[in-house]
Amino acid sequence: MPVVSLLRKQGFDVLSILESHASEPDSFVIEKAVSEQRLILTADVELASQTLRLGTSHFGTVLLRMGPLAPREVATLVLATLQAGTDWSKLHSVLSPGKVRSRALKMLDDL
Repeated sequence: MPVVSLLRKQGFDVLSILESHASEPDSFVIEKAVSEQRLILTADVELASQTLRLGTSHFGTVLLRMGPLAPREVATLVLATLQAGTDWSKLHSVLSPGKVRSRALKMLDDL
């Protein structure tokens, strides 16, 4: 997993669900992100969609839509994006080559 490896080498505190909780459902991943105040970085469209539907407070979601990029290129792009200093909390973002689209999440606990 080049993204996980590169982020860890650069000092990011990364919890990889594939390494530690691969058989858990998406609801577990979201609950873990909420309880540990983590950003969800995923290529799973369904997981990203669930964060929108649930409206729970966590530190944001970044959906990776990388197309045919090699894993190393994806890792480099993700690292550069995260190092740009954006506050990802309460944002649903889509990262694709050359573009980041973000919108604020409507949180149920903010209504």
